[in-house]
Order: sequence, then C-alpha cells, then structure tokens
Amino acid sequence: METGTIVRTENDLAHVLVKAGDQCKSCGARVLCSPNASEERIIVAHNSIDASVDDNVVIEEIRALTLKLSFLQYGIPFLGFLFGLIIMFVLFPNPKLLPEEIIQFAGGIIGVLIGGWLARHSMKKIAKSPGKYLSVVDFS
Repeated sequence: METGTIVRTENDLAHVLVKAGDQCKSCGARVLCSPNASEERIIVAHNSIDASVDDNVVIEEIRALTLKLSFLQYGIPFLGFLFGLIIMFVLFPNPKLLPEEIIQFAGGIIGVLIGGWLARHSMKKIAKSPGKYLSVVDFS
C-alpha cells in the first residue's frame, strides 16, 4: 500500500506522485515507478474511485503483483540454473578435458543468464501495462 498525490488523469488511469523512501532501493515493484527526469516517482494506476488531480490517494496492488515479480526475479533465473545443469549433464556425461562439475556449473551459469534476460524482458512488459496491476482504492 502506497500513498501519493494525483498529478494527472486520463481515461481510467491516474498518474500518482509518490515520495521515494529508503525502502524504494530494495522494492521489487520499482520497475513500475521508476523516477522521471526530475527524480519524481510516478505510479500509473487504475483510477477505480474516480479521483481527480491534487487528490491524496492510497494505491494497492491487484492481481498478486508481488508474487509475480518475486517469481520473475528469483524463480526464473533459478529454473534457468537447474535446466543449464541438467542439459550439460545430458550432453556431456563423461567429459575428458574438464571435470563434469565444472561443465555442469558453466551450463548453470548460462542458464541463469538466459533466465535473467527472460525475467527482465517480462518485467519490462509488466511495466508497460499501466493500471493493470495497481489501483487507486481510497482517499488518504
């Protein structure tokens, strides 16, 4: 839950100015409210209460955003690591030049990189869907 002030509305979306705090550095949802050129953090949310400009409002997540972002940030790279290990185990069961653990670990690192790229791509896609995951729910 976050509070802020509406600075612009369009259709059923509200652009809400929120104050950046220390918690912003470690927030998994910061992909949705990255600072603009003047270092202000603007969150685009569904305006479910028909609030207007200069209203102080409360924003909440909808559709299990935190769970989805956590899976993207940690689960996808981890699965990439496991698949990389398994693929190298199957492709190189008895390597002659290097120990099999090193080859499998290298496959795991490649899997993490691919998984990280997929996660980043998916998070950018989420960030381009304003109002789909956050909603203005109340006046503060």
